[in-house]
Amino acid sequence: MLHARAEETLERAAKLRHASEQARVRWGWAKESALRGALATKAERWEEAERCFAQALELDPEHVRAYAARGACYANRRMYAEAIRDFDRALKIDPNDGAAKAYKAAVEEKARRLERARSGANVGARATTEDLDSL
Repeated sequence: MLHARAEETLERAAKLRHASEQARVRWGWAKESALRGALATKAERWEEAERCFAQALELDPEHVRAYAARGACYANRRMYAEAIRDFDRALKIDPNDGAAKAYKAAVEEKARRLERARSGANVGARATTEDLDSL
């Protein structure tokens, strides 16, 4: 009886160790994909960046940096709602992530200024696309 319990314990430990190794490998691949996405974002290769971040998040759905970086990528493309959604996802996982907090605040402020400029343009002030882009 004691021997059978010891074998079961060893089997469970081996399964946990294997699962832990798999998780560590997936985390490493996710980190690599997120890094490639960040580099693609800097080079303004938006679609490539989005694919890299999607891959990172598929490998590790809790990858805070991938959400924050994809949010920054969206913000650079003026996709503010998508950016804020990703920053919120990052902050749900880690409420103390400084990058996600800072990016979210900056994007929300930019979205408010754009909305005010558009509202002013609708009321009578002529705002051009270049004026809105300069915000």
